[in-house]
Amino acid sequence: MDFTISIPQANAYQATGLFHHLMQLPEQMEKLDVSCEIQENSVVDRYFYTIQCKLKRRSQEREIRRVISDQLSQFICAYFEGLLIEETIRKHYPQYYDREIEQIKVHTNRLFQKNTHTYFRTPYSKRAERLGKPIFHFLRESKLLMIDGYVRFRLDHYRKALAKCVHDAVDQFLLDQEYQDFISLLKYFVSVQDSKIDLVHIMHRGVKNFELLDDQKKPLQLNDGGTLQEIVEHSFSHEDLIVSTLLTIAPEKIVLHTKFAEENIIRTLSQIFESRLIKCTGCNTCGAVETLDL
Repeated sequence: MDFTISIPQANAYQATGLFHHLMQLPEQMEKLDVSCEIQENSVVDRYFYTIQCKLKRRSQEREIRRVISDQLSQFICAYFEGLLIEETIRKHYPQYYDREIEQIKVHTNRLFQKNTHTYFRTPYSKRAERLGKPIFHFLRESKLLMIDGYVRFRLDHYRKALAKCVHDAVDQFLLDQEYQDFISLLKYFVSVQDSKIDLVHIMHRGVKNFELLDDQKKPLQLNDGGTLQEIVEHSFSHEDLIVSTLLTIAPEKIVLHTKFAEENIIRTLSQIFESRLIKCTGCNTCGAVETLDL
């Protein structure tokens, strides 16, 4: 039983990748008690790889197709997925330049683990497994598979799933752009603002739990005579309040005491105040003993 897989020679990266995946077949077929050889031929501008399998019983045909489809689906995920994502971005969002396209591709890859679409809500191995099923059935009807044509014309469901992920990634990219523009504006405000106080300690004990202390580590009295905690009780957004308060008092230096450096508000403060903000690596006040990367 022979199967032939073909790919254009133009893309050496893909052609080499296909060769590597097909070379895994003899060892895998041996486990099925099937003798397998791979023959390579070059015709005009294409490579043709013929997979020659010697069956000992007819029931092995199904397992042979399964092994071949598994290798081809892994190859397509590894060597075509990124190109299809970029192609989708350029087709539907021509306003973006190369640097922005790369950022959208990063967002798309991040969404693969979160997206609800059946192809991309599972790890890479499961995506390849789902992609392998239609290849498995295709090889039952045809012993010749042109990789490039198959990807372009036979994987409509897969390409639509990629397009959905790209659309969501563009939305996330735009939100990030707005966020970075906002951060840049606040950084500029900090740079031109005259400092009204030399030192402020931020005690951060978890989500929405902040306290501002003066250089004596006593609750900082704000302009209205109250402390941050008293104002927080009547505030809808604790994160906005801590940012706006620090922007108003514009301290020369901020010492951050926290064990929760991964929280968004901490990252935001670090971006806005940059070198003005330093981290406490352990003191009697906060009890923090770990080195924090902000």
